[in-house]
Amino acid sequence: MKTLGLIKKIFLLLIATVTLVACSKGSDNNEPTPKPDPKPDPKPNPEVKILDLGWAINPNINQKEQHYITFYTQSTSAQIEINAIGKGWVDLNNNGLQDEDEQTQVFTNPPKNYTFKSAVVTFYGNFTRFIANKVKIKNIDLSHSPALKTLSLERNELAHLDLSKNIALSEVWINNNQIKEEAMLAIAQSIPKKEINNKATIFLQSFKEGTSEANKINKQVLDLLTDKNWEAKFYEKDEYKESYDDDPFPMENIPTGDYGIYIGNKQLTATNYWKITSENFPALESGVIRYKPKKRILILNGVSIKVTEKEDTDGISQTEKKSADLTIVLQENNKIYSKNHSAIAVLNGSLKITGNGTLNLFTEAYLIRNINVIKDLTIEGGCSIESNGQIIADKTLVVNRSNVYVKGTSQPVMVGVEALKLLNCRVDSPKGTSIKKWQDHFFTFMKSNNYDYCTEIKIVAN
Repeated sequence: MKTLGLIKKIFLLLIATVTLVACSKGSDNNEPTPKPDPKPDPKPNPEVKILDLGWAINPNINQKEQHYITFYTQSTSAQIEINAIGKGWVDLNNNGLQDEDEQTQVFTNPPKNYTFKSAVVTFYGNFTRFIANKVKIKNIDLSHSPALKTLSLERNELAHLDLSKNIALSEVWINNNQIKEEAMLAIAQSIPKKEINNKATIFLQSFKEGTSEANKINKQVLDLLTDKNWEAKFYEKDEYKESYDDDPFPMENIPTGDYGIYIGNKQLTATNYWKITSENFPALESGVIRYKPKKRILILNGVSIKVTEKEDTDGISQTEKKSADLTIVLQENNKIYSKNHSAIAVLNGSLKITGNGTLNLFTEAYLIRNINVIKDLTIEGGCSIESNGQIIADKTLVVNRSNVYVKGTSQPVMVGVEALKLLNCRVDSPKGTSIKKWQDHFFTFMKSNNYDYCTEIKIVAN
C-alpha cells in the first residue's frame, strides 16, 4: 500500500511538471523568448545641454560652440541667407552634435536651401547677417550672436523677440509677424541704443498688396525707438519704404473717394494714389510720384510730366471743387511741361513747394501763369525752381532759403497779390531790385527806377 501511494505521488508530480512546461510555451509552441536584460539609463552627453526656453521643443545646444542662432519652426525646409565671421555648421536634427551630413561650411551669399529634420534648428557661427523670411518661425533665440548687423525675419509667426544682446544691429525687418502692442514695446525696450550719428532702421509693418499684417504698434513704441536713434519704417501698398512720422496707424483713416488732384487729366483717388505709374497716368513720362493722402503731400522724384495740346490741361492741378492745401516735395531733378496751360495750378487752397530737388517748368502758352495758386504759395527747403512763365499767388508769395529763376514775357515774373517776401535769400539779378506794390494792384519785383517791374528775376539762397 505504501508503495502504491508513493507511485501515485510521483505520477501527479510528473503531470504538474508537463503542464507547467506546456503553459510556458508561446502560442506557436515555440520555445519562449528570453526577456532582455534591462538597459542602463543613457549617460548624458557632456557636449550637449538642453536650453530651456519654454518652447514646445527646446533646443539641444552644443556646449563647445560660443555663437549660434536657434529657432523653432513649423516648416520642414527653408531658404536662408547668412553671412558669418569664419566658418560654422547647422544642426538640422536638434541632437546638439555635428553629424556626418552637417559639415562645417562658410556662410556667404547667395541664399541656401535647407531641409530640417527637427522643428528646432540651430545655426552655429559668428553671424553678421541672418535673413530667414517666410520660414514659419514661432520662436528664435538671438542672444548668442553679438556681431549680428542685419536681421530679417519677415513673414514669420513670431509673437515675441529679444534683441538686447545684439549690440551691432543696424538693420532689422520684423514686419508681417504676430507681434502685439505689448510685445512690440518689449522689443523696443530691448533694442540697443545707437549713437546719434550712427542711426539704425527697423521695419515694423508691411501693407504691400497681397500681404497680411498682424503686427501692432503704438505711439509709445515709436517714441522709444526714436529716443534710441532707430528710424521706424513700414512698407506702403506700393512697396515703398516709408517712415511713420509719429503716426502709428498709417493705413487707418485714409480719405476715401476722389482727391481732386490731377496728374495731367487723370485724377488721384483712394483706389489709385499708390499706383501712380506711366501706365496709369499717361502724362507721367518717367520718374516716381508718390502721394500721402492723409497729409496731402505729393512727392516728385526725378519726374518728367508732359501735357500735350490734345490733353489740354495743367501739368499738376488741384481743382476748385476740393478746398485744401497741397505740399509738393522735390527729390532729384524734375520737369513739368504743359503745352497750353499752367505747369502747376492750385485753384482752391495754398501750395508749399519744398525738398532738396529741382523743378523746371515750361509752357508754350503766352501770358500763362506757370505756377498759379489761388491762396498762399511758399517755396522753401533749399529747392531750386526754374520757370519760363509767371509765378503768382493770389494772397502771399514767400521764398525761403531757396533758389528761383523766372524769365517771363512782358508780364511781372513773380507776384504776391497781398504780399511778397524773401526769407534767408536775396535777389542776385537784376541789381537794385526791390519789392513794391505795382499801381496799387499787387506786390512784385521792381527795377531800380521804381517804375518798371522785372520780367526776369534770379533769387539765390543765403
